[in-house]
Amino acid sequence: MSESDDVFCVNCRATATATVMVHVSDINNEPPKFGRDSYEKHVSERLAEGELVLRVTASDPDLDAKLVYTILEPVVVKDKTGVEVKSKSVEFFKINETTGEIFSVHKLDHQLAAIITFGVRVEDQNAVERVEMQHAISEYKIYSSLN
Repeated sequence: MSESDDVFCVNCRATATATVMVHVSDINNEPPKFGRDSYEKHVSERLAEGELVLRVTASDPDLDAKLVYTILEPVVVKDKTGVEVKSKSVEFFKINETTGEIFSVHKLDHQLAAIITFGVRVEDQNAVERVEMQHAISEYKIYSSLN
């Protein structure tokens, strides 16, 4: 056959095999979530300074989520009669931003702070899509008691 010859194929079949690799990456686009919107915890006023009060946890379906926890202001503090007292969270609690563990800053006084209410925010710092929506907030109410 020369270059000018026409080639015709009747009922010809050709097969080929190829391997295709597809790599699917998880895009960090889902916000973290707390299990509930609010929580309550009863603690003794005998709780020592620096002692663990509670651990807050949130989940995030993204594989590379980096969750960071913070205590929000304002903190609402009520004395044993239910009267609101001006205060700041730094007077009562500190939070480990990576573990969500909340510790007492000093001993609680049931007479002055019987109920302490504050918010905790969790944020995914590795978010790449909808970054402004990559957080959740939950409310915590701590009841200090005499025992």
